[in-house]
Amino acid sequence: MKHRAKRIAAAILACLAAGLLPSNTLAEQSRNTPKEEVVYVSLEADGSFGRAYVVNAFDLSKPGTIVDYGDYTTVANLSTTAPLDFEDGRVRADALAGRFYYQGDLTSARLPWLISVTYLLNGKPVEAASFAGAKGRLEIRLGIRDNPKAEKTFATHYALQVSVALDTQRCEGIRAEGATIANSGKHKVVSFIKMPDTDADYSITADVEAFEMEGIQIAGIPLTVDMSLPDTGQLTGGFAQFQNGIRDLDGGAGELNEGAAGLADGAGQLCDGLRRMQSGLGDVEGGLSELVGGNGGLLDGSKQIKDALNEIRTQLNGFSVTTSDLSRLAEGSAQIARGIGELSGGIDALGAGFSRADGGVSALTGGAFSGLHEANEATVAALNDRIAVLMADEHADPAEVALLTQAAGLLTANDELVSGLKTGIAGDGTGENPGLAAGAAALNAQYAQFNAGIQELPSRLGDMAAGITRLKEGIDALAGNYGEFHSGLTDYARGAASIHGGLKELCKGFNELVKGGTDLSAGLKALQEGTLRLKDGTGELRSRTQNMDAEMQARIEEMLETYTETDFDVVSFVSPRNTNVESVQFVMVTDGIAAAQDEEEPAQKESDGPGDFWGRLLALFGL
Repeated sequence: MKHRAKRIAAAILACLAAGLLPSNTLAEQSRNTPKEEVVYVSLEADGSFGRAYVVNAFDLSKPGTIVDYGDYTTVANLSTTAPLDFEDGRVRADALAGRFYYQGDLTSARLPWLISVTYLLNGKPVEAASFAGAKGRLEIRLGIRDNPKAEKTFATHYALQVSVALDTQRCEGIRAEGATIANSGKHKVVSFIKMPDTDADYSITADVEAFEMEGIQIAGIPLTVDMSLPDTGQLTGGFAQFQNGIRDLDGGAGELNEGAAGLADGAGQLCDGLRRMQSGLGDVEGGLSELVGGNGGLLDGSKQIKDALNEIRTQLNGFSVTTSDLSRLAEGSAQIARGIGELSGGIDALGAGFSRADGGVSALTGGAFSGLHEANEATVAALNDRIAVLMADEHADPAEVALLTQAAGLLTANDELVSGLKTGIAGDGTGENPGLAAGAAALNAQYAQFNAGIQELPSRLGDMAAGITRLKEGIDALAGNYGEFHSGLTDYARGAASIHGGLKELCKGFNELVKGGTDLSAGLKALQEGTLRLKDGTGELRSRTQNMDAEMQARIEEMLETYTETDFDVVSFVSPRNTNVESVQFVMVTDGIAAAQDEEEPAQKESDGPGDFWGRLLALFGL
């Protein structure tokens, strides 16, 4: 791996110069000697774990024996050439007073952070191995998340510094939001700071040509900021004013809710009153509608009365009766009475004639026939018999047959006429047909009574003439007054129709008013509910903010303590059995991106003895 560690080698070498002393002069040292750990992690180009080693440093006030723990695969003494006792994760070493170092290698480790690196060329992901020498638009995406399966202390208290060095001869237009970009020779170093307990997503873009890049360096150290807390009195004082405003707002919301409740109650009463008025107006409009509907018939009836009075007045004006007229009327009525009497007598005489004729027939036939009807029937029967004989005789005279047939028909018709007259005069004994004689007698009797009244008219004419005159005057006055009444009735009907039309419009408008009142009531109820929710909200806001100044002060101090707190228990990265750890640092470097070398560099010749140690030490730090 090609990477550069921080240049602490000079200090290490100075300590090593004083550490080359014989081991037999060492004294026993406490097993819990304070120590420091520096974890060097080699990451793959995509940020995944590659390998790691830990440099453990101890400060000894006097020579002694050091005991340390770690799940290492191999260990190496970096201070002396003396071997280390390493067995079952325990490292034991004899050290002189001063600084002592040893290295432990790890093939696996659970880092406190999960790191991912993605490279994109012209918007398309590319593998780092095929990215060297590329040309186009570069984007490097770096994501860092806390590892939930690792020790929490490091992610909670450590900040990460991410450094990406880009060659300005290969990269142009370097952009990185939220980063600090500084010049370092021909390089621009893009630096990000990830704070504890936060996730990080970084992006770096540039236009590249013949692209190569050193590895991305990520250093993890405890975040300690030497700063004094600022005076937050002005800020919290402002919150006190804010709290007072919220208290006033809560009180105003209460008053607003009470006012809205009063408005809603008043609107409800108004709406109820409007509905009752609407119902009453509906009844009035319905009754007036029926009245107006009946006015047509009333006007027609009034007009008929008016016309009838005018007609009576016209007839009375043309009516004139004199004594001579009534005398002629009485004389004519007397003549009618005499005629009806004569008619009744004639009908009686005709009936008597039929009776005498039947008696004569009976006498002439010696009692063989009781009347004309029986004689006609016998004669017709004899004629029919004779006609039948003649019809059977082929030598019969047709003229005789015709004559006999005609005679039979005449006799039959005469018999029917006589029977009808007799029945008409005498009747059939039922109420439907009492007979002409009875009817004539009744008519004669009835007309006799009528004629008696007619005969009295001339004497009564004087009294009737005066009554007719008064009647004519009354009818004239009534007709005139009724004309005015009818005109007034017509005007009333027009006025009632106009009132009805206006009332209908009033009802329409009032319906809209009721609808508006209903909407107003609903709106005010919604307003009341809204102000109630506002009151609840302001009450809750007041409750939650009444201690806001103190809570804010505590929160500010808590947030600042995140960056100023140094008092936390440092734990060992390699083993929980190391209980006296003063500091742990992380140095993580990804593989760089470089074009393949045409010729391999000659391998350095390995040598035995102390020179091999120095070579390993310098190679450890990339020197």
